[in-house]
Order: sequence, then C-alpha cells, then structure tokens
Amino acid sequence: MDSGKAGIWVKMRSGKNSEENIVKIYAAMKNIVNAYSTITHSTVEPVSQPGIFFLEYGAIHLPYKIRESTNARFEGHPLGLKLEIEMTVTHTDEPKDEGLLARTAAVIATGYATGIHIDRIRSRKRTIAGFDGEEEVDRMTDSHRTAISFGWRYAGKKDSGEYPEIALRMESPDGELEEKLKIWDAILESMRPMY
Repeated sequence: MDSGKAGIWVKMRSGKNSEENIVKIYAAMKNIVNAYSTITHSTVEPVSQPGIFFLEYGAIHLPYKIRESTNARFEGHPLGLKLEIEMTVTHTDEPKDEGLLARTAAVIATGYATGIHIDRIRSRKRTIAGFDGEEEVDRMTDSHRTAISFGWRYAGKKDSGEYPEIALRMESPDGELEEKLKIWDAILESMRPMY
C-alpha cells in the first residue's frame, strides 16, 4: 500500500479464510498504513505524546492494543555474544520481591538448577533510560561448559502501552569478562526513552 511519501509492506495472518474476515483484515491493514509517517534518523527527537510505534524509517501513530510485543535477537559477535531484547505489554502488577533478583536468588537458594553451579558477578537494581529495573550477571557452570549470563529487566506498568515489560538478555561462553561487561554496559546505556 502507498502511504503517501513511501510504500510500506504490511503482512497479517488469520486462520479464517471467509470473505468477512478478509474485509476486516484489509480494514486493519489500511488503518495501519494511514497511521504511518516517514522519519529520518537525523530528525528523530523524543515525542511528547504516547501511542507511537517507531520503525527504522518511520512511525505508526496508533494507540497500543492488548497483546502488543516486540523482540529482536542478535548473534554473530566475535566474542560469541548472543543478545535478545523483548518488550511486552503487561496486564498484571508484579508482586513485590518477585523480580529478576529475587527469582535468581531463589534458584540458587533452593538448588532448583540441579547440576548447575551459579556464581553471581552482579546482582543489583539499575535504572536505564528512566526505567527502574534489575540487573543480574552470572557465571553458570555445568558438566559440559561454563557460560556467562547477562540480564536486565523492567517489570512494566499494568495495561500501559508506554511502559511495557522490558527484558534484555545476553549470553556468551566464559572468558574475557571485563570486555563483555563493557559491551553489556554500553548496550544498556544506549537505551533511550522515545518521549
């Protein structure tokens, strides 16, 4: 579909192949296309209103829906790093003391991860881009290998499209810890709020 200044590719799937359902899907696609605007990286500035989903070359100006989520995975770094970023709208309030740090402590204390020895490298609360989250970096050893696990998580706000649950995870083989911690810190510090 032609959005005006640019063409965009919108793909939707449905298990129902009725004519009525096809009309609904087309209407939803048209709504997305009409809400799209182009932007360039040199002109992107934080926006003052919520309800914008940013893409590489543009933005969709629509309020969030119930099941919105996005994720990305990056592999192929020379140090064997694998990075995963996930954002999901949450519909519950997380009970106090049930976050990332408490879960990891429970796994260590109860021996739930049978056969895995866990050494904590970092375990702390850490604010990133204005989001009060929790950071956990561990060295995990089993009978086959030793790996380093990096994690940062923000619990999100209930029913908020602007404050989704955010989880960043990175893993790598053991070794070159200081260099990997610098990369991890640079990744976290590169996060920016969009408004």
